[in-house]
Amino acid sequence: MENQLKLIGGRIEETRKVLEISVEEMAKVTGVTPEEYLAHERGDVDHSFTFIYHCAERFGVDTSAL
Repeated sequence: MENQLKLIGGRIEETRKVLEISVEEMAKVTGVTPEEYLAHERGDVDHSFTFIYHCAERFGVDTSAL
């Protein structure tokens, strides 16, 4: 499970960087602090469906892409 969290977090981080979206904006979009958002990107915390949904919506991709 931990490996899956890191894989998802890595895809989220990579997509955010490619789209040149700031950590602060993504934190606001997902309703967490910037520190909590970065913990998601590192795979240190479990991603709720709501978190993944908001990321995918902002990135303009399907949730399954993450």
